[in-house]
Amino acid sequence: MPETIKRTDDVKPREAAKSQHSGSNLTLISTLTGNWILKLRQNFDVSKSTIIILTIGWILSPLTLYNDSFVNIPISMAIAYLCNRLLGWNFVSVTGVAYISTNILGLLLIALGIRRIKVKLQIPYSKLILNSLIFLFISIVVAYIINKLFLR
Repeated sequence: MPETIKRTDDVKPREAAKSQHSGSNLTLISTLTGNWILKLRQNFDVSKSTIIILTIGWILSPLTLYNDSFVNIPISMAIAYLCNRLLGWNFVSVTGVAYISTNILGLLLIALGIRRIKVKLQIPYSKLILNSLIFLFISIVVAYIINKLFLR
């Protein structure tokens, strides 16, 4: 007889984490309540400060699509404006240096955040590496086939 799934919208995330359910039930609870941090904490040991560092790094990094228009260029122009008014430096030069610096700072914050994460692996490293190599090989073969068939 299949198990019935109870609605857990009214379950608070901390109570769900403290309950004695199995991992699959915790995943179900985190999915239904929209608490992605609970699901993240099952496999990773992540503090709130690490999440903040990663978020700020992601926003500043060149890995996001919107960072130039909405984040890095306004920040670099504000820095250039202050340096131009207070120190008399060239606005365009300082804008370029500040823009590159904000992108580098974003990547450094991501690297710092990733170094602070402790992963709880459930499989041995050798199996993880073997699975990664198999996936890489399959991806290369598929890309080669797509290139030969469709991109002549």
